[in-house]
Amino acid sequence: EQQREVPAARRFAAAGWNLNNLCRLERCVLAHCNDGISGMVVPWLYVGMLFSSFCWHVEDHYAHSINYMHWGAPKTWYGVPGTQAAAFEKVLRDAVPDLMALEEGLLYKMTTMVPPEKALAAGVDVCHLVQPPGTFVITWPRGYHAGFSHGLNCAESSNFATPDWLPWGRASVEEFRSGPGGRRPCFTHEMLVTTLARKSASLSPHISVWVEKELAVLAEAEEEA
Repeated sequence: EQQREVPAARRFAAAGWNLNNLCRLERCVLAHCNDGISGMVVPWLYVGMLFSSFCWHVEDHYAHSINYMHWGAPKTWYGVPGTQAAAFEKVLRDAVPDLMALEEGLLYKMTTMVPPEKALAAGVDVCHLVQPPGTFVITWPRGYHAGFSHGLNCAESSNFATPDWLPWGRASVEEFRSGPGGRRPCFTHEMLVTTLARKSASLSPHISVWVEKELAVLAEAEEEA
């Protein structure tokens, strides 16, 4: 039995779906920035218990996220489309105006929980799913999400970013710099795009197209400044 398990373990260690490898795949643009960013490129392990919760939040740099449930009780997720993030943030502000007034940058601190019904009542779309063991949950750029565990469980999570995320990444840095309370970016978006441009000869055409678009936007912004 041990001999049969070794090949399977080796296959898993090298698999692209292994979250330790996902952000190092060539098609993931985060593979070209600092690979030591804990929680983004380096996965985190989460152990949950009954009703342990994660409050409403978006990922750093509005990146995609991927969560794999290794074992245990299921987990309930709620999600809001990234295109409705601004409308959902208004729901949060209206729900806890005193807290928002007292603490700038509260939206960045993953400490606020609002019932999904409030978002639905305000016309914001909210999706819902239950994640059983052995499954992945993926969130899209600037998609607010929250949830809770149904019991003891263990999950692993990381970020990743496809080339079409680049405009979202630029928007996130602009928001972090100008928004209330501020938020320090994990890396410089301009540096990431420049690094990608330097590697353009070895990148896939799909990535190169998006990099060229971002370079044009950054150059236009610099001229206006």
